[in-house]
Amino acid sequence: MICLKWVYITLSAIMLNGALIYPQVFYPFVFLFLIPIFYGILQVTYIYSFKEGFFWGVLFFVIHFFGYIFLFNNNAHGLLCASIPIVLALYCALYSGLWFFFASYAVCLLSKKNILITCISWVIWTYLYFAWVRYGIFWIFGDFIGYPFCFPVLPLVSNNILIYFIGVFGKSITLLLIIIFSFFCAFLLYKKKYSIYSIYSIYSILCSLVFFFLLYMVYLDMKTSKNIEKYTQKSNYIGYISPLVSQACDTPLEAAQEIYYSMINLLNKNPDIKIIVMPESSYLFPLNTHKDMIKLWYKNILDYDVSLCIGAPYKEGNDLYNALYWIQNGYIQQIYKKTKLMAFAEYVPRFWEKFAYFKKLFLCEPFFTHGQKGRIIFNLCQNMRLKPLICSDFFLGKRREAKQISDKSFSAVIIPVNDHIFPMEYLRNLMFLYAKLESVSRKKDILYVGYYFATWIHKNGFVVKIT
Repeated sequence: MICLKWVYITLSAIMLNGALIYPQVFYPFVFLFLIPIFYGILQVTYIYSFKEGFFWGVLFFVIHFFGYIFLFNNNAHGLLCASIPIVLALYCALYSGLWFFFASYAVCLLSKKNILITCISWVIWTYLYFAWVRYGIFWIFGDFIGYPFCFPVLPLVSNNILIYFIGVFGKSITLLLIIIFSFFCAFLLYKKKYSIYSIYSIYSILCSLVFFFLLYMVYLDMKTSKNIEKYTQKSNYIGYISPLVSQACDTPLEAAQEIYYSMINLLNKNPDIKIIVMPESSYLFPLNTHKDMIKLWYKNILDYDVSLCIGAPYKEGNDLYNALYWIQNGYIQQIYKKTKLMAFAEYVPRFWEKFAYFKKLFLCEPFFTHGQKGRIIFNLCQNMRLKPLICSDFFLGKRREAKQISDKSFSAVIIPVNDHIFPMEYLRNLMFLYAKLESVSRKKDILYVGYYFATWIHKNGFVVKIT
């Protein structure tokens, strides 16, 4: 019977991975993946410790990080680069082991046989574990950063009813409710004599919740429907260009010409476009040192009242920045410099500079420089005020930085990302789902600009594709 605990742990890790990799189909697994663990805890013969938690972490992260093997193999340098995701999985699994250890230790310290103590301990430590993964697990990279793409609430954004649920309670309370619900279900399974009553109880609770949120959905749909025309109009005067073709060019002029041809195609389809958006690193050369390329676009195809937001490096002296340019009237109006760089891909953290291997892992020198934090708002045409955040600025920002998204002084956040580095679609999808989650929970519209699509995400979960 002892071997059943390994079955429970395996089932839990696989279900959470299923929800994250195929959220449109398996998002209900979010409500189920903790039940096997909690059910095993309630069995008298099962004692969970560090090794069980480590096993859960290894299984979960090895599967989840599978897509990163291709990323490292395609973009990194060195014979061992493809094995780095496995090493990261083992590192992350250490914290899963600590999750199980501290939760079990607290139960043993207070009272082994008290169900309430067991529930409180495991609920608290499970919540703290996922919060730690989200906000601080990769502190070893020189900054207090987390990993947002295995947050259990993410798959729920795929369901319209649950989007409204998250909008009401927020992502943190939603996670806590999922953990409590999972323990409650595990307890009912453990107390088999309550099974009939538990079925009726859960059924009644779920029916009540569904009824409440259906009513709430009707209310929000009526409220959102008034804005649908407005947001559809936004998509009509915002145009999107993918940089996949232009990035294959070797010279600044060739890349600018490919972007120029894309602009022609875009404006032929929709001549009413007033804002053109392109993602992070769309133009691979410092645009401020190639201003003649801007003249090429504006003298030949773009009207002077058209705003262009394009990701490109910015060079200032010996420093190179990953930046987002706002260009209008044929001139650079404003530049946002990325402040939260990606470790090893854009810079090498101070401690790791001692190791030559990591200095050459992704990029050759010079590396990017961190931009200075400051309040920058792009005041575009059509009364559009956008706050720029480039990729990891948004995904890896600290809690206090994330709260700035809720500021009412601007209409939306523009987030250009480089999702092209992820060869596996599920990783790109998790990036988009996280943007959607933040939009709903922060009550702020987001203009999400990737390499394969761009969308306007309304704060109520309504999504308009930019073409």
